[in-house]
Amino acid sequence: MPGPTDCALVVPISALKPELLTHKLRVAGRVQAYDSMNGIIIIKDGETDDELLVDVSLCLTPFKTYPWLQERNTAVMAVGYLEAYDGEVESYRKPSMILRAILLKERDELDLKLWSEAIKQANETYASVKSSPVTS
Repeated sequence: MPGPTDCALVVPISALKPELLTHKLRVAGRVQAYDSMNGIIIIKDGETDDELLVDVSLCLTPFKTYPWLQERNTAVMAVGYLEAYDGEVESYRKPSMILRAILLKERDELDLKLWSEAIKQANETYASVKSSPVTS
């Protein structure tokens, strides 16, 4: 696993793909369900119906309450490593990827549409700067 100084790529859930496996990512979405037996939540993208499994077991402290685990549609932001997943999750279609979260925060004030649009604009700006010739 990479060192703690690695930057996380900011990616909308709808843009996750196998090429991002093993990368450190920052994602945001709304909590749809919590599997307490496995410490896994399902979060949904704000723009699409795309979902992602997030292993939150490293982010939870015993004897502390986390209201967002029980409240559906709470906005959260997670940082972690994307891994392949071949397990089963109750009431969920067969997932292929899971984010192993090292940090997860409730973010009720987060506008997920704005989040996705900002990422899209940043990627377009980066692509245009990268493709323009350098002049001296």
